Amino acid sequence: MTADRDRPTFTAEERGETSVPVRWLARTIMIIAIGVLVVAVVIVGNIVAGDGMPWTFGPTDAETRPLGSATTETVGSDEPDPAALVDAEDERLRAMSAVSTSGGIVAAPEYNTVVLGARPSAYTVDDLVSAGAASGLDDGTIELTRHIVVRAGAVLNLDLPGETLRMASDSDGFVSLVAWGGALQLTGDADRPLTLVGWDAEGAAPDTTTADGRAYVRARNGTITAANVAFDSLGFWSGRTGGVAVTATDSGTAAGSFSRTIHFGLHTGLFLSGVTGVTVDGAEIINTVENGIAVTNGSSDTVISSTTITRSGASAISMDKRSRNLTVTGCTLTGSQRFGVEADGSALADGPSPEGYGLDHAAGLTITATSVSGNARGGTRAVAIDAAEYVQLSVEEHSTPLELLGPADDVRVADGTLTSTGGVALFIADSVTDAVVTGMTLTGTDGAVSVADAAVTLTDNTVRVSGSGHAVSIDGASTVSASRNALAGVGAGAIASGPRADVAAEGNDESAWTYELEAVKWLNRHPMGWMWALVLVIPAIGVPLIARRNRRHRELRALFEDAVIRFGAAQIESYQQGGAMPISTPRPIEPESAPKTHPPSHRGTAVEPDATTGPEPAPRPQPEPTMPVGPPAMAPANPYIVRVGPTSDAPVTQEGATSEATIPPIHPTAAPVQRVPRPRSFADLRVGPLANREFASLQEFAVAAVLDAGYPLRTVSTLFRIPSWKLQVWVNEAAQSRGRGG
Repeated sequence: MTADRDRPTFTAEERGETSVPVRWLARTIMIIAIGVLVVAVVIVGNIVAGDGMPWTFGPTDAETRPLGSATTETVGSDEPDPAALVDAEDERLRAMSAVSTSGGIVAAPEYNTVVLGARPSAYTVDDLVSAGAASGLDDGTIELTRHIVVRAGAVLNLDLPGETLRMASDSDGFVSLVAWGGALQLTGDADRPLTLVGWDAEGAAPDTTTADGRAYVRARNGTITAANVAFDSLGFWSGRTGGVAVTATDSGTAAGSFSRTIHFGLHTGLFLSGVTGVTVDGAEIINTVENGIAVTNGSSDTVISSTTITRSGASAISMDKRSRNLTVTGCTLTGSQRFGVEADGSALADGPSPEGYGLDHAAGLTITATSVSGNARGGTRAVAIDAAEYVQLSVEEHSTPLELLGPADDVRVADGTLTSTGGVALFIADSVTDAVVTGMTLTGTDGAVSVADAAVTLTDNTVRVSGSGHAVSIDGASTVSASRNALAGVGAGAIASGPRADVAAEGNDESAWTYELEAVKWLNRHPMGWMWALVLVIPAIGVPLIARRNRRHRELRALFEDAVIRFGAAQIESYQQGGAMPISTPRPIEPESAPKTHPPSHRGTAVEPDATTGPEPAPRPQPEPTMPVGPPAMAPANPYIVRVGPTSDAPVTQEGATSEATIPPIHPTAAPVQRVPRPRSFADLRVGPLANREFASLQEFAVAAVLDAGYPLRTVSTLFRIPSWKLQVWVNEAAQSRGRGG
C-alpha cells in the first residue's frame, strides 16, 4: 500500500472527538432557545402595543360594541325583529294618513294612535289628555301612552318648561310623536328645558334597549321646531325611527330648527333626509349608537353651528347621497368611532340606472372654526366634493386630521392647525384639482403632507415632522407648487417626489430639517425591528465565524490523518520489503526506563558507554537481506509507540532484530544541559542555551526550545499555543535535517 492509494477515513471516536454528541445537543438547545425567544418577543411586542395576540383576528366585542348608552343586543331568539318593527311603523303611518280628520281629533284604537286633524288653533297637552293619549302625574310629569300623528294643517305645541314627557317604551311596545305633514313645536326654557324621554315603566327608568323598538320623534313632510329641549333614550334601527328625524319626499316639503337642544343616548342624534334649510344651533349630542347628525338623500343648505357632538357610535357629522351645501361652524366634535366629519359627495351612478340618478358629484362643504379631536378613524374625510372650504380648523387626531379625496375641484384649506400623532396631517389624493393650502400649521409623525395624483398649491405653511419622514411627500401624477413654507423635522428629505410628479419648490426654509437614512427611519417606525435585529442579525454574524472554525477543524483533521496514513504506509512498505520497520521520522522521545544493568539516562543528555554496557548500539541496525527464520515479524501493535534501546521483554528475531524498531536516543547537544524550571513565558525560555539567540520564526524558536534547551515537548506546545502533534512534526523534521547536516 502506498500513500497514493485510496486513503481510509477516521471515525470521530478514532480521532478522539468524544464531544461531538455534546456539541450537537448544545446546538439543538440553542436553536430551540432562539425560537422561544422570537415567540416571546412577538407576544410581548403585541401586548405592549395593545394589538392583542398574533393569533387573534378581527375586533373584539369591546371594540365593536357601540358607544351610546343604548344597547342593540337581542336576548333570545323570540325577541322582535327591529327591521320588522320599522316596517310595521311605516304601515301604521300610511294607514293614519288615510284617516279622515274632519272632526279634528280622531282616535284609532286598533293602531293605538291619536290623529290630530287640521284646525286653526294649535293642539296642546290638554288636548292629548282629553283624547286619552296622555295623562298627568302629581309631580308634573306627563305620560304619553299612545302614538300621536299630526296631520297637515295641524300644529301640536308642547310649551312645557321644566316638565318631562315620558313616552312609553318597553318590551310591550312604544309610542311616537310624528308630524305627518303638520307641525310639531317643542319648547322649554334655558334653565328649565322640556324633556322627552323613552320610558320603561317596568324598569322605572329610561329605555336603553333598542332591539324591541323605542319611542321616537319625527317630521315627515312636516316641520319640527325645538328650543331648550332634551331628547333622552329615543330611537332604534333606522334613520327615520332613529330618535329625532326630519324627512322629506320632495325638496322643500320638510323643515326643522333645533336651538339649544340636548340629544342623549339616541340611536341617531338627528337624522335629516331630503330636507332643505334645517338649522342646528347650540346643540349637545352625546352617546349616540350611530351618527351624531346624519345629512343624507339630497339634503341641502344645512347649517350646524356652536354644536358639541361627543362619543358617537359612527361619525359625529355624516353627509352622503348627493347632499350638498353643508356648513359646520364653531363646533366641537370628539370621541367618535369613525370621523369627526365624514362627507361623501360621490355620484349615485356612473351610467344609466333604473332610478335615473345623475352622474355629477356633490358640491358645497364649509367647515370653519371647528375643533375636532379623539375620533377613531380621523378628523375630517371628504370624498368627491367641489367648492369645499376648511378654514380655521383645529384638529388633533392619531390618524389623519384632514383627508381630501377626489374627484374634486376648487378646494381651500387655510389658517388652521392639523396635528396627527400617528400619521400625516393632510392627505390629498385621487384627482383633487385646484387645491390651495395656505397659512396652515401641519404636524405629523410619519410625514406632514401627502399628495397623490392631485394638483395642490402649498404656500406660507409651517410643516413639521415630529417623528421621521418627509415634510411633503408627492406621489403619482401630481402637480405641486410649494413656496415660502417652513419645513422642520427629521427624514431622508424635506420634500420627496415620485418619478411622475411635477414639483416646483422655491423659497422654502429647510434650516430646521435634519437628514436621516431611510433604513433608520424604517426601524424607528417599526420599533420591533431593533429587537428582531438583535435576535436574528447577531446570530447571523456568528455564522461566518462558526464556518471558519469548522473549516480550520477540517483542515487540522485532514493534516493529522494524512500524517498518520503516511506514517503507517511507510511502516507497512518497509515490512513488506522484508526488513525491520524503521521509523520514518525519528522522534525525540524520552527513553523508557533502562534495565537494571544499564545506568539511567536523562532527557537531553548523551549516554556514555562503559565497560559494563559496552559500546552504544548503532543508530539504525540493518537486518540481513535473507528472510527471517521462524514466524514473520509482525507490525507494531500501535504505530505511535517507539521503543528506545534494547528492552528485556522485547522478542528477538532469529537475526537478532527486535520486533519493534530500535532507535537510539537523540542527543540534542554534545554537552549535558542543566534542567531548568518549567517556563511560563517566552522570557523564561531565553536563558541558558537560548540566551541571546535570534530566531527567524516561532517554529524555529519552538524547535530550539525542545532540541537545544531540553524542555518537554508538551510544555513548549502549551506555551506556544500549538498542537503537540504539530510541534512533534517540526521537531522530527529538524532532527532529520540536523542528522543529514552532521
